[in-house]
Amino acid sequence: MPIDKRVFENLEQSDRFYPEEVPSFDMEPIKTYFMIVKSPEEIKEGIITLISFKDGDLICKWTGMHLKFQTLHSLQHTEDKIFIHDTWFIGKLLHSCDPNCKLDMDNMQLYAIKDIKPFDKLTVDYDDTEKKLYQSFHCNCGAANCKGFIDGYGVKNEN
Repeated sequence: MPIDKRVFENLEQSDRFYPEEVPSFDMEPIKTYFMIVKSPEEIKEGIITLISFKDGDLICKWTGMHLKFQTLHSLQHTEDKIFIHDTWFIGKLLHSCDPNCKLDMDNMQLYAIKDIKPFDKLTVDYDDTEKKLYQSFHCNCGAANCKGFIDGYGVKNEN
């Protein structure tokens, strides 16, 4: 189900994940399409979708604060240690070794990389997004290709 862009024309603050200090923008994640749920993972929360997406669909655009240090809810933006910190939405994406989403860090967009059904968790592979994780962890995602330990793509290259 493609997102109806008309929904963003009269967006109420109560429909948003981002605080009112962050100006609203087209294709931002909104509560009409997504829900934050509790997670047993260290991140404590995850995101589920309330609608379907097809492989290749733009799921949402996102934003955050640019920092020169990493946090639990940040994503590595560039190799020269610039991180985007977002505790409201994108920083809550859960890990899977067989993810259903891919982050476009240059345009701050999230895309489906396989078909996603309503109530599916939105997942990315943290080993694809972070050179070194803020907090490494033992993975038990259940994917056939589960790596077992997630620490970042750069850490594996150092060994």
